[in-house]
Amino acid sequence: MPFMTILAGVMLAVEPVAVPACTLPPLSVDVDLESFVASGRDASPERIAAIRMGTMANLGRAFYLLCTDGKVTQATLAGRALTIRNGEGAADPRFYVAEGAPKRLVLQFAFGDGPPPSTAQASHALLCLAHPHEGACAVDDA
Repeated sequence: MPFMTILAGVMLAVEPVAVPACTLPPLSVDVDLESFVASGRDASPERIAAIRMGTMANLGRAFYLLCTDGKVTQATLAGRALTIRNGEGAADPRFYVAEGAPKRLVLQFAFGDGPPPSTAQASHALLCLAHPHEGACAVDDA
């Protein structure tokens, strides 16, 4: 049934639009402070807040773009918790499941003193989380 609205004195019939569920699902997010301290990086509250905010903003954009293309779904991250960890040498961000905590994902990246992972880098990490054995995500253990 159309929704009726009045705009400038004219009644319009507006059909409801189905919106895809392509927003980042709610996540409990923390930052592994020790991973920054141990590597001698800036672990001030301001820096950690900026890392968390920037990482989640780019992850949200990446999730939306991949979801609207049908490459990830809400199920990829739904019901998970996330730890953001500095990993010196991890030039590209990657997700892995925390040891002993199957519902906790760790996003590891070499933050150094630079910016959080870009939207493109976050997209690649999400694709590898959703499709770990495809393309550049496949790991040869031989």
